[in-house]
Amino acid sequence: MHSSDSQAGLPAEVASYVSVQDSVITGDVTIQQADPQAIADVVDQTGRCPNCGEANANVFSCSSSDCSIQFCFKCMQQYLHGHSILEHKYCRSHHEAELSCLPLDEQFASWEQSTRTAINSVESAKKFKKNAPMMRNIGVVLGIITAIATIGASDPSFIVVGLFILIISFLLPVMAPTMLNNAIKSLETKKQSMPNANPHGRPVVSGRVFPNFTDEVVRNNM
Repeated sequence: MHSSDSQAGLPAEVASYVSVQDSVITGDVTIQQADPQAIADVVDQTGRCPNCGEANANVFSCSSSDCSIQFCFKCMQQYLHGHSILEHKYCRSHHEAELSCLPLDEQFASWEQSTRTAINSVESAKKFKKNAPMMRNIGVVLGIITAIATIGASDPSFIVVGLFILIISFLLPVMAPTMLNNAIKSLETKKQSMPNANPHGRPVVSGRVFPNFTDEVVRNNM
């Protein structure tokens, strides 16, 4: 066994203070010289947090891929509070940035839901416009039947109902395009007001994509 092989598992700083020689006859490995204090110093340093100096610390790296800061649990205790536990471990600045962006996620979810409603309104308005002529014809017939059936009745209100149905029925083809145009304008306004849930400074997490659509219908209409 060569001395360099026996030192392969040691930190570079420790290896520089240790000389190992193999005995060809017995196969034993003996340490010729070592500086115990130097070894202790290196072991002590390798177990310390590079951010706060805490000894025997479990060191974490910031989950934001654009950050190289390392820290330990003692570091996190300075900015972690019971109500602010996040899915990933971040340095202080990225932790605070992520917390500040959580309301933006809620705003985006609310916007996505209302946008889905606006899309459904457009689809309903299109169907209404398509069926308006047929609905007009049905309404005219219904109105005439109602008015005629109530002629001579003691309660004239049914005649009024029949005339109302007639008037509305004739207006349906006129109302349909206006309803569709209003629905389209409302949807366009929604698209233009999409919240930005990924402002500058928010942690960059692997696999996370913004905008975070959860509704394929909304995604496909953007």
